[in-house]
Amino acid sequence: MRRNVRRVLASIPLVLFFVFIAPSVANAQWIIFHEDADSLVRQGVHELFNLNYVTADSLFSEVITRYPRHPAGYFFSAMVDWWRIAVDPDTTAFDNTLTWKLRKTIAMSDTILDTDDVDLVALFFKGGAIGYLGELDAYRERWVAAAEEGKRGLEILQRAQHLAPANYDIMLGEGLYDYYAVKIPEEYPFVKPFMLFFPAGDKQLGLQFLRASATKARYANYEAMYQLLRIYSSYENNPAQALDLAWQLHVLFPNNVLFERYLGRSYVQLNNRVQWDSVWRDVLMKCQLKKNGYSISAEREARYYLGWIAMDAGRYDEALSSFYICDSLSRALDTDGPSGFMILTNLKIGMIDDLQNKRPYALTQYDKILSWTDYENAHALAKLYKEHPYGK
Repeated sequence: MRRNVRRVLASIPLVLFFVFIAPSVANAQWIIFHEDADSLVRQGVHELFNLNYVTADSLFSEVITRYPRHPAGYFFSAMVDWWRIAVDPDTTAFDNTLTWKLRKTIAMSDTILDTDDVDLVALFFKGGAIGYLGELDAYRERWVAAAEEGKRGLEILQRAQHLAPANYDIMLGEGLYDYYAVKIPEEYPFVKPFMLFFPAGDKQLGLQFLRASATKARYANYEAMYQLLRIYSSYENNPAQALDLAWQLHVLFPNNVLFERYLGRSYVQLNNRVQWDSVWRDVLMKCQLKKNGYSISAEREARYYLGWIAMDAGRYDEALSSFYICDSLSRALDTDGPSGFMILTNLKIGMIDDLQNKRPYALTQYDKILSWTDYENAHALAKLYKEHPYGK
């Protein structure tokens, strides 16, 4: 749950991702700022979304070389570090370099704003950098700092929105704020004191903005699609919509572990057994090949879902093999106590023990579950199966 809270809270200050752009006063949309740099950024973003970190950073470094006084290169180079953290939130190895690049982006933007305080390019890069500083603070549970950065980022977003109210790229930031300003306090009441410093949101309006950005934004469309995917999958209970977005993103970026994991979860939610099995086997294969982002966290999730489907198919030895590895990986990952994966995995191991007439082992599993924090009704099921063996 803690990682989930971190990721959701981090969405409050997020402003904009793809903004190597300049405003066109005539239509409030975007024109290319520098054609050569725009080409490098587009290539770099595609490589980055496929988690090809070295190639992406090389392209963004070239932007810095060509335009050393522009914030763009530093901002996109920071996004390489950000995605390394996003796919493995527990790593802190990139915190310092990410922070330095974001602060460099802010300093360069401020230099431009000192001369022209309505320069949209500088406003966007500054707002985006502040937003990601706030996200990092939220990941590291520095809640006061995250709220302060969020408020600063929101003020800049509002200035930009006032200058270009019909811009679909800007709508990404507007949509995220409107949705999460309502949703986060609903899900996590302890956050409500922080929200006193922010304007009220509107969930439905936020979703409308995000849909518009996903379909019509020139630069922010992929990020808007990803944010909608997270919302539909985790908060709106709409696996069909989540599946559609996850599939589109996975086709475009087949080596992005986040998109593939959401694709697999969508098939699980929709009980599509064939695709459920296929996607999680692909995730497991990429974990074994040690592809970027396919960490032991991704392997644990793959092992859990593959164990589950094998169990339901009556392949109990195969299921136990997957669950035992999932349990072992959980013990390495769960430094703050048993996760949902560990709890549900051990519950299912007990259920298989019952199905295989290994009652003493099953009772040991159920007692173990009851000694841990409850998760998704696991305690009630463990008590039930202690009284009535599963499957009997």
